Amino acid sequence: MAATDPADIRAGIVAALKSEFDGAQVTGYPLTNGRPPAFDVDLDDQGVNYDMSMGRGTDEWWFKVTAVLATGVTDGAQRARDAYLVSSGTGSVKGALEADRTLGGVVESLHVTNMVPRTLGASDTDALYLGAEFTVRIFANGA
Repeated sequence: MAATDPADIRAGIVAALKSEFDGAQVTGYPLTNGRPPAFDVDLDDQGVNYDMSMGRGTDEWWFKVTAVLATGVTDGAQRARDAYLVSSGTGSVKGALEADRTLGGVVESLHVTNMVPRTLGASDTDALYLGAEFTVRIFANGA
C-alpha cells in the first residue's frame, strides 16, 4: 500500500466541510480572496511526524483549517463564530470534520485538537474578518 497523499487528505477535509457548510467557499489550499463564510486548509506548523509505528506504518500529519466567518467584529459576527465553535451538532466545524474520522477511508484517524479565535485582516482592503483556526491531527498510512 502506498503512503497517503496529502492532496487526498486535503480533499477529504474539504468534502467534510462542504457537507456541513453548504454554500461556503471551501478550498484545500490557502485562500487568496476568500469571502465569508469560507474555509481553507493548510499544513499546521507542527507539520508531519514520520514513522510513528514500525516499518513506515503510520505518519502523523497536522493540518490547520482556517474559517473566515463574518465581516467585522460585531456582536452578530461573534454569535456567528460561536456557532462554529461548539464541539458537536449542526454548524460545528469539529463535528463536521470528525463525522467520518477516516475521511472516506483516506486516513486511519482524525481528531480536531483545538481552536484558536482569529481576527483576520484582508490584504486588499482595510476590512476585518472574524475567524477561527482549527488544528487537526491525522494518522495516515506512511508505507
